[in-house]
Amino acid sequence: MLKKVLQLLSPGKNRSDEQSKAANCPICGGTEFKDYNNRPDVCCAQCRSLERSRLLWLVLDKIGVLDRPNVSIFHAAPEKCLLEQFATRWPDSYFACDIAPERYKNNLCRIHQIDLCKDLASIESNQYDIVIHNHVLEHLPCSVEMVLKELNRVLAPGGTHLFSVPFRGQSTDEDLSPNLTPSERTARFAQSDHMRIFGTVDFPQFLQVNFGGAVKRLEVEQYFSEAQLVESNIPAETFRNTNGHSIFIYSKPRD
Repeated sequence: MLKKVLQLLSPGKNRSDEQSKAANCPICGGTEFKDYNNRPDVCCAQCRSLERSRLLWLVLDKIGVLDRPNVSIFHAAPEKCLLEQFATRWPDSYFACDIAPERYKNNLCRIHQIDLCKDLASIESNQYDIVIHNHVLEHLPCSVEMVLKELNRVLAPGGTHLFSVPFRGQSTDEDLSPNLTPSERTARFAQSDHMRIFGTVDFPQFLQVNFGGAVKRLEVEQYFSEAQLVESNIPAETFRNTNGHSIFIYSKPRD
């Protein structure tokens, strides 16, 4: 299982070719990695996981959720690698959703149609043990604060909300205008369907102002060594700064 996957390498060293070959995916156990978006050897050839998905899986295992029999999961824009695991293990308590569910081809579970800007208010409070979304907030043509607060609301007491977002530079840049062309959005926000790109200084400040420190970047060094991350083909830089692999976390009080 994961404990077998997380065998330590020598800490403090960059990955050599030999170490790269030894790296394996903690989600599926795959040992081959392909290039993705001009980044070499980052996508698992077997389950297609990227670094942020592998890190999320390790964190979920570390906090004990993967050992629970009937954990309820709300998963927005589900990655194939995680969907397959969640839908297989918890078929009756896994809620996968997307604004365009027709894009998904799978025989494991239904993808519910949910617009995070409009539909979250219809979901009852205190429903899910885990809420997950990776690189979703940049796509939403509405208030990020509102969406995060609504997702925190649907969490069950004691539940955990985990997510990641893309970053470029220190300052967040946002434009919800429908008049911005796809090419202009690509230039400003790195993708034609992005409404914003987050700043490494601005976003943590935004979380502090709006959530009083309750939503914050997960300090992965409290859970893993750099060597353990490298073993799972996750960049050691995840330790040192805020980036697109970083996980942000909110734990809902039990009372």
